[in-house]
Amino acid sequence: MTRVTAVPARSVDDKPVHSCLYPAFRARDRRITTIEGLSPAEGPLHPMQEQFLAAQGFQCGFCTAGTIMTAAAKCCAMGAPMERVLKGNLCRCTGYRAIRDAIEGHRHVQEDLPGASVGRSLGSPLGPALVTGQARFTADEPPIPDLLHLKVVRSPHAHARVVAIRKEAALQVAGVHSIFTWEDVPLHRPFTSATHDDYHVDPDDTLMLDRVVRFVGQRVVLVAADSEQAAVLACDKIEVDYEILPAVFDPEEAMRPMLRSCTKAKTPPHASPTRSAMCCGRSTARMAAWPPGSRKRTSPWRTPMPRTGSPT
Repeated sequence: MTRVTAVPARSVDDKPVHSCLYPAFRARDRRITTIEGLSPAEGPLHPMQEQFLAAQGFQCGFCTAGTIMTAAAKCCAMGAPMERVLKGNLCRCTGYRAIRDAIEGHRHVQEDLPGASVGRSLGSPLGPALVTGQARFTADEPPIPDLLHLKVVRSPHAHARVVAIRKEAALQVAGVHSIFTWEDVPLHRPFTSATHDDYHVDPDDTLMLDRVVRFVGQRVVLVAADSEQAAVLACDKIEVDYEILPAVFDPEEAMRPMLRSCTKAKTPPHASPTRSAMCCGRSTARMAAWPPGSRKRTSPWRTPMPRTGSPT
């Protein structure tokens, strides 16, 4: 198994290449090594794999295969700047500090001593699977049979009201199952998109589909179809009429009372009229209108939703 990523995830004749860009015919009669073949199945790990374990040079591990393959193939030519050696290896988790430490041979993991593990830097239990390519990611899982493909029509405007949505032509596209607009979410149940550790500190101020859009790219229409191509074609056939509303593009202007509309929101107690903003003919108070110490885990103007697990 070779994971297809946007970074070098295999080597051909000991030279790292991009799996997603390397044509198969070029690999004919050449020696190909992937992260799974870097060390024997039941044997010791490659030194670079050991170094990544010792320094914990990974977090989510999605880019780890490509980084290790690049470093292992070029470990004998580390005279060049590391930034150039790892060019094309993209990691948004580690900040590259842990990766640099791993390649340079630093060790951060401490021994796990019985009864004395608290306060020690212990290795991730998933580490061995990450450095050997055995960890499973979503992209490694086969598609679910009869899975529908979802595509989204997004707003081209920073602030606008949806006046009309014409979807008749899109519904005629073969393979289209359903098309959803703001009219198909009649409950208008708001939720928070902030997903901070404490769920209750963020206001429920977002609807899955809203009649008023407040940023370029906001969801307007959802299309579910048998194939991605059918969903894209249906999106192209959907026509949306907008009424352009005032928007703020200047950072200093944005510090003034906020343009906001909320279909079902109630004004919290103690809200100051000077902290409210007019939008779509309604006055909606900001969460900042709450005086210090007045926010509680539950309040009469919102219904907490249960959460399970940790936010991602």
